[in-house]
Amino acid sequence: AFREFVGLLPADGVIIANADDPNVLEVVKDFSNKVVFFSRYNRSRQIFLEKNRVYKDGKLVSELFLKLFGDHNYTNALAALALADSFDLDLVKVCQSLASFQGSWRRFELVGIKDGVDFYNDYAHHPTEILATLAAARQKYGSGRRIVACFQPHQFNRTKHFLMEFAAAFGDADAVIISNIYQVRDVESDLHTVSAALLVSEIRNHGKEVYDGQGIVGAVNFLEKYLVPGDVCVVMGAGDVWKVTEALLE
Repeated sequence: AFREFVGLLPADGVIIANADDPNVLEVVKDFSNKVVFFSRYNRSRQIFLEKNRVYKDGKLVSELFLKLFGDHNYTNALAALALADSFDLDLVKVCQSLASFQGSWRRFELVGIKDGVDFYNDYAHHPTEILATLAAARQKYGSGRRIVACFQPHQFNRTKHFLMEFAAAFGDADAVIISNIYQVRDVESDLHTVSAALLVSEIRNHGKEVYDGQGIVGAVNFLEKYLVPGDVCVVMGAGDVWKVTEALLE
């Protein structure tokens, strides 16, 4: 599907591609004349990041320091730099602009601090996004703070297909609460193939402390009693799980 999508580019179109992702390399292999690659591991790519140094075509052009935590944000910043370079923008100024970026709505967004607990909202609804978000939280807070993840899977069908990947995605969390599965675009048969309780069971198989919130209200009631000063509560999902954060802050 992605190769078909890339094939729709006009003759003067440009593909900004992550050279560190084998799936991306497979997608763009027949379009090399249109590709601008960025990388954190291959110095030969057009835009390359080594530690905090940005290189273009092998030459040092600037340094990059982000206010955001998480390796994935540096990868995203490289994509932005590659795009900017395709428009012949000044990469030094682009790096300065990126350094002032505060983050996006519901992307590891600090929404409040109450009773000594830091509350974050995050839109993560795929296993790789969960991994990246929790890795960023661990990077920011280290081992001295307990990270409590409240996750709402998005769509029964997706939860069924990614069940094992979801179950393994909470390695950087100290505790996990599954609120409920958000129903969207599901057919009736999907609703009977997976459940929040099943996901809880699979996460527990990875040695995690995990609880079934049994809905938004149930998750709120549980967390209200469970959280203690010093905790970091990361509420994740693309549905209405943000209501958990809102209720706890109120």
